[in-house]
This record gives sequence, C-alpha cells and structure tokens, in this order.
Amino acid sequence: MPAKKILLTPQVADEICNYLIGGAYEHVAAEAAGVPYEIYQRWIAQGDKSLSGKFGGKKTVYRDLALRVRKAKATARLLAETEMREKHPQAWLKCGPGREQPNRPGWSKEVAPVIVEDHRQINILASVEWSKLWDLISQALEEFPAAKLAIAQVLLQHEKGGEPPGPLLIANEAETLPIGQKGE
Repeated sequence: MPAKKILLTPQVADEICNYLIGGAYEHVAAEAAGVPYEIYQRWIAQGDKSLSGKFGGKKTVYRDLALRVRKAKATARLLAETEMREKHPQAWLKCGPGREQPNRPGWSKEVAPVIVEDHRQINILASVEWSKLWDLISQALEEFPAAKLAIAQVLLQHEKGGEPPGPLLIANEAETLPIGQKGE
C-alpha cells in the first residue's frame, strides 16, 4: 500500500504557525501538525526558492508557508522577549537586545575605565571629584571630630609629598591614644 500523500493545506499551515507562535521548535510544530519533518523541510526549501526568485518569483503555497513561518517565528521571539523584559528586566538588559555586541556598547559588560597615558602628574586631591567626595566624608564625620582631624592630617601630609609623622593621635576626654589602639 503506497504511503499517504501529505498535502499542504491552509489548515495545516495554520496549525504549524500556531504551534510556532506558541514557542514550539519547527520540527515539533511540523510533527504535531501531522507532517513529517523531512516533508516540512522540503516545503520550506521550495518556498525559500520561490522567495529568492528561482521560480520566477511566482506565488506558491510553499512561498506563502515560508513567509508565514518566518512571521510566526518572529512573533514567538517577540512574545518571549517582551515577557522577559516585563518579568526579568535586568536579565533582559544583559541577555536581550541591549546586551554588549561588537561595535555596540550594551548593558552586559562593565565599562572599562579610559586610561590615558600622557605622562602628566595629576594631583587627585585638587580634582572636582575629590572635592565632592571630601564634602561627603566631612559630613559623615561631623560627629567624629577627632577622626575628621586625623584624616585631614594624613591628606595634608600626603599632599606635601611626605609620610605622616609617626602615629596619629586622637584626643579623647580621658586620654590621647594612637589611632587603632584602645584604652585599658
């Protein structure tokens, strides 16, 4: 008994495309629609040839299937990416369209610092950035005047190009102790 011929009907095409939109792989979608994957591959190959103009560009059922399959796969991907963006935005940024790609910075890699080697000597303590940071540190140390003074002494000595003169002393109501040591 000869094998039953499988026809590409609009219903079969609909079924395959619906499975694809639902996220199925092509071989699974074809087989679930009752079409052996080898036959499905031939249909798609014929449709691709028609799209490329090898059959004079004429419209065929295979060409229509190939176009619909492309659209269904793109729709499935769009739905998956949209769901990923909504449910896991950080992962979407790192793994989705916003990820790092050649010649296109993205969200997936840390930005490397720009290092310029022009052999200038820079006083970092005179920078605007340091000034802003020092303001924050000073505010945080407002309730700790001895610590604030000790840091200021170290930075001043460093700016002058030297090392701090011996252990730094902090004043306490009861006693004066080198920083880092506790009284008994």
